[in-house]
Amino acid sequence: MGRGRRADEGGGAYRVFAVVDNEPGNIRAMAEADAAGEILFLHAGTLYESARTPTPRTVSGEAYDITALVSEREVPQHVQMVWHGVNDEWNLRQFLASRVTWGECDLRVDPVGRLVLRHDSFEDTPWRAEERLLRLPELVDAFGEHDRGLKLDLKQPDHDVLHAALELIDGRLPEDRLWFNATIESLGEPGFRELAANYPTAIRQCPIDFLAPLVFSAPGRAKELLDMLRGWGVNRFSIAWGTPHTRRLFDQLERWGHDMNIYAVPDLAAFLQAALLLPRSLTADFNFPQWHYFGRGSGEHLDHHTYRLDRPA
Repeated sequence: MGRGRRADEGGGAYRVFAVVDNEPGNIRAMAEADAAGEILFLHAGTLYESARTPTPRTVSGEAYDITALVSEREVPQHVQMVWHGVNDEWNLRQFLASRVTWGECDLRVDPVGRLVLRHDSFEDTPWRAEERLLRLPELVDAFGEHDRGLKLDLKQPDHDVLHAALELIDGRLPEDRLWFNATIESLGEPGFRELAANYPTAIRQCPIDFLAPLVFSAPGRAKELLDMLRGWGVNRFSIAWGTPHTRRLFDQLERWGHDMNIYAVPDLAAFLQAALLLPRSLTADFNFPQWHYFGRGSGEHLDHHTYRLDRPA
């Protein structure tokens, strides 16, 4: 069902302008009730029980893409949007030209000891001669100049790397523009506690997809583990959109009072579905041509992916 604001009503009022239904009988009844003749009816050509009869203002088809009807301004304002994979100059330019406040970068140390942005480890994906690595100092300067928030994904389990990054960031970005993401293995209790002590107002996030089975099979134990992580200083948890029973898991974690991030959102349709859950934040590659965004992801196994970089005519 589509909705649009009435021009003659207050800021919170909406009116129906489109309806998708597979039953001709339902469409006929709604069309008869639509005295103003304002609604477009979309008949989904699937199996249906009522007789197929002509109805006014009806379009038939088997697939409908309604994402173009929704702009980024329609996303609830309290849902923080995060541009994933700002690891190269292309994504950095795309991100800085967007209205998205937060950009996520993957921090590593390159073979010559520099802090760089790269998703894959240099062991798994060796450094190629033609690969131009974006260094952390130039990225932090760009974020600061454009008043953007830096979400730093700490990939390497090395506290010296964390300390070097913090030394570089301090004084260049305000604390309310800092967000740290790390697994339990890569940062551990000492790392999270250190971040909580030194950056109390920053976001400190941990992915918890591994806890999904426990949330449903032993919720008491799962709650204890989450409370333990909160005690370390984690103030936001993250789950992938493709996690089994994502909605149930998200609802349970919210009932327990946790701020939630949803990541690995693959496309605009999924992004809009995830936004309906009203998470605290949403992380995606922002390869959304409908919004004129052409993010190409973090660079993970880049040669094995096809990214839509074609601008619509």
